[in-house]
Amino acid sequence: MSSHLYRKSPLLAVGALAISALAASPALAGGTRITTTYKCAAAPSPVTNAATYTVSGSGFPPGMVVNVYIKDKIATWIINGSLYAGGTVAADGTFRLSPIVSTVYYPSNLGTKSVSVVNAYDRRTTTLATCTFSVQ
Repeated sequence: MSSHLYRKSPLLAVGALAISALAASPALAGGTRITTTYKCAAAPSPVTNAATYTVSGSGFPPGMVVNVYIKDKIATWIINGSLYAGGTVAADGTFRLSPIVSTVYYPSNLGTKSVSVVNAYDRRTTTLATCTFSVQ
């Protein structure tokens, strides 16, 4: 029985070394990660009530269709990127949704609006980038 274990021990040692090498390789390699920085901007800011503005972004995967959520203290508006020519991200990673009308019906609703950019086909509506602008 001891000879059987003696023959298996080199195989066990090689297996243990292979597993430890695989586990250590990301740490030895410095843990390099590629991250993408998505950016958005709304212009002009401030925008006059009932005037038009533009939401644009950069750093997105080419071909992605984006939706934009405009939120304030009272409501949320969804800008469907598939309805705008600029709602599909270009080859250089940018998009531009324009013109968007800034109609605010209640004076108490003027002020800061937050913008969230999401992948139009993401059911979880994960926010990829945020920015703000003001309506006066």
